[in-house]
Amino acid sequence: MLLVSGSSALMVTLIAVLAVILLGVLFFFLIKYNYRKFHEESDNLTEQTITKAEMDKAISNYIKKVGRFGEFTLIYLDIDNFTSMNDIFGREQCQEFLTEIAQRFVKRFPYRTVISNYSNDEFMIFIKDNLTYEQVCKVTDQLLADVRVKLYVSTRDSISLTASAGICMYPSCGRSADELIKNLELSTYISKREGGNKYTMYYRTLAADESENYKFFLEIKKAILNKEFCLYYQPIINLNTDNVYGFEALMRWNHPEQGVLPPAKFMSIMEKSGDIYWVGKWGLELLCSKFKEVQPLVGDDFHLTLNLSTKQLTYETLADDLVLVAKKASVAASSIVLEISGYAMFEKMDNVKQNLLKLRDAGFTIAVDGFDLDYSTITKISKEPIDMIKISRNFFLDEVEADPNNPRPTTSDAEKLAAEKEEAKSIKEKFAKMLIETAEVAHRVVVSEGIETADQAEYVKGLGVTLGQGYYYSKPISEAELADFIRLRKWDEHTFDPAKEQEANKPEENADAELAAEVNAQEPVADAENTEEVAAATAEGAETPVENTEEANEAPAAVEPEAEAEELEATPANEEPKKKAASEDSDEEEDDSESDEEEDDEE
Repeated sequence: MLLVSGSSALMVTLIAVLAVILLGVLFFFLIKYNYRKFHEESDNLTEQTITKAEMDKAISNYIKKVGRFGEFTLIYLDIDNFTSMNDIFGREQCQEFLTEIAQRFVKRFPYRTVISNYSNDEFMIFIKDNLTYEQVCKVTDQLLADVRVKLYVSTRDSISLTASAGICMYPSCGRSADELIKNLELSTYISKREGGNKYTMYYRTLAADESENYKFFLEIKKAILNKEFCLYYQPIINLNTDNVYGFEALMRWNHPEQGVLPPAKFMSIMEKSGDIYWVGKWGLELLCSKFKEVQPLVGDDFHLTLNLSTKQLTYETLADDLVLVAKKASVAASSIVLEISGYAMFEKMDNVKQNLLKLRDAGFTIAVDGFDLDYSTITKISKEPIDMIKISRNFFLDEVEADPNNPRPTTSDAEKLAAEKEEAKSIKEKFAKMLIETAEVAHRVVVSEGIETADQAEYVKGLGVTLGQGYYYSKPISEAELADFIRLRKWDEHTFDPAKEQEANKPEENADAELAAEVNAQEPVADAENTEEVAAATAEGAETPVENTEEANEAPAAVEPEAEAEELEATPANEEPKKKAASEDSDEEEDDSESDEEEDDEE
């Protein structure tokens, strides 16, 4: 009885323990479910909006319900440049902006429309009613107008946002939720690329037409996260002192498959997608870090140049952001040159000009590229917010070329071409002198780009140009090469090419192999008779006299047979190669070496 009672108690205890464990697991999953649901609901901007997961499920379920014969519309909206809003106003204030926008959307649509704050600053509108193409376009225009309505930061200040939108209609634009959403993202990308504040209706060939650009768009987003972008540096030289004035930073993309890509491959896509705004802050942060590292090697009079596109300068907050970056890095703004391409563009755009004025007032040096053969710009130099003028290489090259359709020009054609070249050169030189003289009076610095030869360097120096850059001094070099380039004054070697430099610094064994090959190529080619005699002498243990070895080393590397015969005939008997005599008389005693030589002379 005691045994039975004991085992029963043990069984009851085990059951109780298992029940407690089971209740604990259920309680854990219940808490986890409620926690996730609470956070999903807290992510909703209003009670009338749903989460991304709920929207995806709603679309999939509706497709199953209506089948392939049903119809509905999806509108995807992405707020333009909202990332910069977070940096300026903070997350809490920006959430209030998004909540206000969501409430405007909710008021606009009837009950059968589902609205989702799909991802941060992106919205998805799911309209279950059957709408015509014209109705969809009208609704989307109204949504974009809702985004543009002013948002108040305080009682006095307000901002106005814009959005890019994509539209897909089921079933013509996709048969599944995943396909529809993918096509919506592509359509929205097209709207962003075209400058934003517009919508794009998806069509069947859009993916094929834009596949390459869209692929790069997605890769750029990934590359930013993976930190695949970097800066290369090209030196700017003081032509009067031959010291380095600074470096121009040039953006590169370390693409995992295509290698290092230049800006022409990706910058236009970044401008159209809005990612170009990120480039400005990122570039200046990296530049300030590099400046503090390199400045001790150069001195106080050292500058780094960052290129800004006109698109970047259209953002109202750019000047404030760049000033803040320099202050955080404790780098003087006067040590940073901000270069903009296209004088005519910034001259015509007030918001760009205002940003340049703010940046210049903060201490940044403003450089402008794109001063070509335009006399009207010369008179405006002193009035514009610029400190540095960069003139292009077309001042050094002949623009007038021969006619390709006339491969055999006559004498008159050649003379005409020469006269045209001389006239073009005279015009360019005249304009360059006027530009340089005006810049000097207005206290502007002139930089000559594209210097590739010593003659070009001397030419622009003679015109009075202060600074120069180009492949004559160096190609753009990587960050890793920058310190050595400065320490060893590589620009003094002229035409510094990192690839050639790497080839020159081969491993020691390769250098030894090259040296051995060079020595072998210079060794004399002995005739067959002497070769056989030397071999025989070596076999008998004879040693080649030292003087013979020296004489052999002084012999030519190769002698033509006829020339060799003539040389032997012209040589006196007593000056025959001693190497041959030594091999014939190697069996004689060393005491008789003098008599042996006399016998050889008589022979």
